[in-house]
Amino acid sequence: MRVELEALRAESGASLVVEYGEPISSGLPDLPFVGPVRGSVTLTNLGPVLGVDGRIEAQVEIACDRCAVRFLHTLEAEVAERLDWNEALATAGGREAEAGEDEAGFLVPTASGSALEMERLAREVLISAIPMVALCRPECPGLCDRCGADRGSCACEQAEESVDPRLRVLGVLRGREPD
Repeated sequence: MRVELEALRAESGASLVVEYGEPISSGLPDLPFVGPVRGSVTLTNLGPVLGVDGRIEAQVEIACDRCAVRFLHTLEAEVAERLDWNEALATAGGREAEAGEDEAGFLVPTASGSALEMERLAREVLISAIPMVALCRPECPGLCDRCGADRGSCACEQAEESVDPRLRVLGVLRGREPD
């Protein structure tokens, strides 16, 4: 979705609210967006720059970092961008962008002036909101180091206090086990 900006650019201080709700590709094969990406952004002419403020969210199918189970996770991202009005012209060298062409910025030149690429903006903002550690649930115990099953349903008779033999020397240093 492209939002034409010429009317907004003509009047300093003018604002435009854009509601967004479209299916887009995340661009990451292992992390697809599930369903439409939704959000609302306010575009404001701040003189030399375009202010883009709002919130965008999408659901992704992601793997738990402890148990590897895939689950749905909602990505929520705040948008707070300041875009130079001349970015579109500098990025594309003053020519109109072709469909599917890869530009560096969110503003692209059009026949009437410039436009904001909402799909590109949404994708970039949401990808930056991917969690460093994804857990299917906060108390996820992970996988058993003996059998590989989920620790919650594992049949191993692993005592809570069993220690990896390679780390036993640390217990000796702390005075918990005799040498």
